[in-house]
Amino acid sequence: LLYNFYFISNKIGLKNINAIPSNMPLAEMGMDSMMAVEIKQMLEREFDISLTVPDIRTLNFVKLRQMTITAEQGKIQDTNEIDPSNLGGFDVLIRKVKDSDFVPDILVELVTKEVVRGNIFLLPGIEGCLSVYKSIASGIKSSATCVQHGVLNIPDDSHSVMKSAAYLLPHILKKMKDERKFLIVGYSFGSLIAIELARLLEANNFSGRLILIDGAPDQIKLWTNQYLDCTSPEELQNTILLGLLEMYTTINKKTLALELNKCNTWDEKVKVFHAYFPKDLNVLTIENQKLIYFTVFNHFVAVQDYDISSLPRLKSSITLLKPTFPIAPFTEEDYGLHKVTEGKVQIHYVEGNHITMMDNDKIISAINEEWVEDNIIQYKEEKEEE
Repeated sequence: LLYNFYFISNKIGLKNINAIPSNMPLAEMGMDSMMAVEIKQMLEREFDISLTVPDIRTLNFVKLRQMTITAEQGKIQDTNEIDPSNLGGFDVLIRKVKDSDFVPDILVELVTKEVVRGNIFLLPGIEGCLSVYKSIASGIKSSATCVQHGVLNIPDDSHSVMKSAAYLLPHILKKMKDERKFLIVGYSFGSLIAIELARLLEANNFSGRLILIDGAPDQIKLWTNQYLDCTSPEELQNTILLGLLEMYTTINKKTLALELNKCNTWDEKVKVFHAYFPKDLNVLTIENQKLIYFTVFNHFVAVQDYDISSLPRLKSSITLLKPTFPIAPFTEEDYGLHKVTEGKVQIHYVEGNHITMMDNDKIISAINEEWVEDNIIQYKEEKEEE
């Protein structure tokens, strides 16, 4: 997939692919007729994708990603086992977890490079556990604390976005001690809790800023609507169970869905989940299989129930880190964050997708405030100049 993006960027003469919005048509990037023909031939040769030259002109990196992933899946899987509405499975939304990732503590101190500033609080994604930040912790030049928010860490009746933030606030205040400024980093679903924590801190006369890594209310809600087009809680339960199983083993979704539909209770469905979960991998105990399932389920419900339309805007500035290969196109460059804050929204592009971008050193640079780059987008300033 990366080859195709670089093939196109080299043909067009793009010096920095990260600086280009992923939904910009190739024609607007400077592609001429000869380049369009070469790109057309590459897609036919590599993926058996046939497009007209006019089609190529309107093509962008988001559409290209979706087409090539679909083509690749078609080569290696039986079509009966592919859900066409699923743009690559849960593994583009959720990170795999293992037994060692489940830690009951809410606040977990990360081992960082050095401490030159105050506390940074980092909220993980839909899984709610600290593993997503382990690979970057050693490069952070501050005291860094992961704020875990899974079923293991927060009581089961407190998993709306608002309730989670309210439950976590006393723990964060205790850790901050006499500090009056905050820096909160939120990844994916964790960005929503980060926003509400900032709202609560501002109400207590704290000031600070947010770094949101591919996460914002409107954007996360769009994803869940695309991936979880469910009409009932029972259907949502089944979709999540199937999605999680597919991350760890090969399944026939059609057959397993029929089996889950016959179940009358959660316990019956969870037993089916355990039965199909690969025991030989020794990745997750039965207890931890339950924890990840209920955490993901609660968080998806929390997204559906989260509504900021009647809430006052924050004052905090926001740095938004976006992947060059997004899960799905979003019309607003800032993911709608101008509706979240009165402060400045600064946008950076990080190479990778929703999952792989977390392995990029630019994430560390942004947290350390060392990122000086030509492709920075000052969203607020641009909006004011228009």
